[in-house]
Amino acid sequence: MRLGLVSAKYPFGPKEPYLDTELRALAPRLDSVTVIPTSPTTSQRGFADVPGDVVRLPLAGFSTFALAARTFARRPLRTLGTISALLRERYPWRAKLKNLAVVPKGLAVAEVARARRLEHLHAYWLSTPATVAWIAARIAGIPFSATAHRWDVYEDNLSARKLRDAAFVRTISERGRRDLLARTGGDPNKVSVVRLGVALPPTGRVPVVAGDSWGRLPDDGRPLRILCAAALVPVKGHAVLLAALALLRDRGVAFACTLAGDGPQRAGIAAAIAANALGDAVRLVGNVPHDELLAQVQRGDFDVSVIASVEGAGGLMEGVPVALIEAMAAGTVVVATDSGSVGELVDGTTGLLVPHSDPAALAGALARVGRDPALRDQLRDAARARVERDFDVARTTERLRALLVTV
Repeated sequence: MRLGLVSAKYPFGPKEPYLDTELRALAPRLDSVTVIPTSPTTSQRGFADVPGDVVRLPLAGFSTFALAARTFARRPLRTLGTISALLRERYPWRAKLKNLAVVPKGLAVAEVARARRLEHLHAYWLSTPATVAWIAARIAGIPFSATAHRWDVYEDNLSARKLRDAAFVRTISERGRRDLLARTGGDPNKVSVVRLGVALPPTGRVPVVAGDSWGRLPDDGRPLRILCAAALVPVKGHAVLLAALALLRDRGVAFACTLAGDGPQRAGIAAAIAANALGDAVRLVGNVPHDELLAQVQRGDFDVSVIASVEGAGGLMEGVPVALIEAMAAGTVVVATDSGSVGELVDGTTGLLVPHSDPAALAGALARVGRDPALRDQLRDAARARVERDFDVARTTERLRALLVTV
């Protein structure tokens, strides 16, 4: 199969590392892959040696408009019918305006699909990347599909029509599947859960520190090393985490917390660190390249990986965090809040799960894993087994490939 993969920005910039992992496992099982980012806002690639051809077209630019015009000249009636369908469907005007902005990109991708004889388009995110794929597939006369992740399940961006026209829609969680079907009234046979997978390191245990045993913090008083790898956005709940860390400090638990990630809340989080007098214990390190951060986790640089995500209106919730899956695969204990689909990964046996938006509960869970080496061992073993069973990228990618080639 010659697959066209429509991303949001990948491989430009640091986002969508899970897509890179999945593509590296998927590409050798296909005839060819062409990656087309919807809105590449930089020319600098965040991922090297992408296993496929990359077509970088701006969201709005001469090259995109030229290809769009070629598509219109070749298929004027089908183009007009597609735009009409996009406008006639009942869904929010805000989403319609977003979709109108990507119409030229969709037309351009149709021309790319024709020229490269692509046989299928698959979009990551059910939002505008799926709109681009839907437009291009209709005009090029080939099937399309999409992966729905998190907020895009709830955005209502032409979702019912996309599901009706798609060969299939893949969700990464059971909750995502249930909610998508409930919101669209779509065909359950068209929606499949295929987890986001990770590449398994050779062992589920972090390296032994000289003089240390598995899961036991050294007797020299080293602080509990905590990692929170998450974008600095509201859903990730950094305010809750910082409140929990302040409680942890007040209970006399020594820790060193690394916040890896960047985003619009950076200034507010830095201010909260200062306001809680956590400057000596919490570091904001910004975006760390995915491979570099993963190497630190697998090297055993952290004792606990934590996610403090919250829930709110309009689909503000967590999906299944790949950062936690990678930590569990590497033998790092995880502590998380019960937001969105996190409970499908962390269930009390594979890691500690506490109510979201509850700093006291989060602090208690961190203190518990910090003082109980036997618990840490139990959690690590169960977590590694769960990842091997359900989140091994070799297995998840084979399921995705089977969906693609049976269309």
